Amino acid sequence: MEQPLVEAPVVEVHQKRSAILARFHTEGKTAAPLFLGAHRTPEAVLLSYQQYQEIMTELDQLQSHRDRTQTDMVVLASVKAECLKPLL
Repeated sequence: MEQPLVEAPVVEVHQKRSAILARFHTEGKTAAPLFLGAHRTPEAVLLSYQQYQEIMTELDQLQSHRDRTQTDMVVLASVKAECLKPLL
């Protein structure tokens, strides 16, 4: 993944925090994330709360899918270890 450009030094974000929050409020989940850092090195990302919620929902779904897949793999390995034919 390509390293994003730092869009705002931390000092600038502190000075413009009201305008930044207003942009996130107005644009919601379509607002572009704001990369923060120093010396052109990203250290943090600000994103809208709606974007955060969507990311967390997707992460929960991926983790649930991973857990189900791991369970299926354990069951399949157990069936193979017992020399049984899987019912797939």
